[in-house]
Amino acid sequence: IESGFMQLLRSKFEGAIRRIKFFWNTKILGISIKHPPTFIVACGHSGTSVLLAALGTHSKIYAVPKESGIATTGNKGWFESSMREFDVETLRAGKHRWIEKTPAHIRHLDDIFKWEPKAKVILIVRDGRDVVVSIKKRTGILADGINLWLDDNTQGKPFWNHPNVHVVKYENF
Repeated sequence: IESGFMQLLRSKFEGAIRRIKFFWNTKILGISIKHPPTFIVACGHSGTSVLLAALGTHSKIYAVPKESGIATTGNKGWFESSMREFDVETLRAGKHRWIEKTPAHIRHLDDIFKWEPKAKVILIVRDGRDVVVSIKKRTGILADGINLWLDDNTQGKPFWNHPNVHVVKYENF
């Protein structure tokens, strides 16, 4: 077990390493964010994790490692500060763009495009039967899966023809 002093020392050291990586990548190597942010959205259990993992293997794409929910609060300031933090994380990683997945963002596409008009969205649609079965395994309630699939896909449908939205069928991966 580390002492408080050792934890503080480790934290300071890790912070210094992050700052050095950021400086090296941006000032020495000239890496910058070259593309607008990309969000993966869908009804839960539709393959967002699989797609993020696949895209995250690209040498220039930073996959945000957690569901951030940055658009779910209705707070533009938090949305913008989170995006800046993702930019910094991306540059520290030596990448040129980031991609984030929060399935629930399918219910907040209006805010995403209002606050970041150049944002790109990959909207996954999966066969409802498979989604419902997957959700039932987690919750034990069939109606939960049916209602979530219907509600989320109803929210996403108006954006299918948006120029910054790319609709992908899970079954076509």
